[in-house]
Amino acid sequence: MQGALHLSLAATAAAAVSAPSPWWASRVVSFWYAPDNNWPAAVDIVKAHPGLVTSVMSYCGVDIADNGTIISRFEPTCAGLFPALRALGVRTELATGSGNCSIAAMRALWADTAVSPRVLRDAVSAAGADGLNVVFEPQADNCAGAPTGDAADAALFGAWLAAVRAQLQPLGARLTVDVASWSPVLREYALLAAGVDRLLTMETYNGASAAQWAPTLVEFLASTPIAKAGVGLGAWSDNKGAWWETPAAAAFKVNSSLVAAVPEVAVFRIVPVPEVDPEWPLAFWWDALAPFVA
Repeated sequence: MQGALHLSLAATAAAAVSAPSPWWASRVVSFWYAPDNNWPAAVDIVKAHPGLVTSVMSYCGVDIADNGTIISRFEPTCAGLFPALRALGVRTELATGSGNCSIAAMRALWADTAVSPRVLRDAVSAAGADGLNVVFEPQADNCAGAPTGDAADAALFGAWLAAVRAQLQPLGARLTVDVASWSPVLREYALLAAGVDRLLTMETYNGASAAQWAPTLVEFLASTPIAKAGVGLGAWSDNKGAWWETPAAAAFKVNSSLVAAVPEVAVFRIVPVPEVDPEWPLAFWWDALAPFVA
């Protein structure tokens, strides 16, 4: 009996040792992207910077209906984009849309921990995606008014996220969620982190100076397990000469993330250059990002 028990324990230990680490365990540089018919230009950007893009999270038609059910479709642009990125060794992830900001619709969705998680699993599986990024910004109907919700909503959201993650894990796909302190729901970092593979904070997009930006990172990391922390980086420019749209700011943000041992930086977003209103000066971001994956 003792021998059998020993063999059983040894087999369990061996399985634990041999289990591969998830692909996001190493440093990740991810980008959000809203593809259109010009998506080949984004692929050209990736080609021009080999090794600097780990994953692209794309808005491909997944969103919330007004009744709180999932709209699940795969846009033709993504059907072309995803294989092209995979051929370059880049991961592809679905991102939910944020066009429906209704807290009522979200509450109805989050109350469903049975059907909607399976719908999202099927969408990820059908797309051959490596993950799902949840982008919900609860407000009143029609995206009007200030961010709304409360701690009870955050708990409901957290339980729903955990149910979605449970559906994705057998696929080897990860679940990420966008968070920010300006939302009563999305600022519950520790609660939400328990049900996902990574939190991507939108709070660190901007900042008028290094002194203003640095505390947002400190606040985020104070409540987020480091292995689940992702720093969002806003890469756009409105040509006003603000600190956050300079090469120095890009380098400061990436280096600060490195020093903090954050495993992921998520850039909003990868688009053809140049784009107007606002412009997206990605050119200087590549030099800033290089040390993160070195």
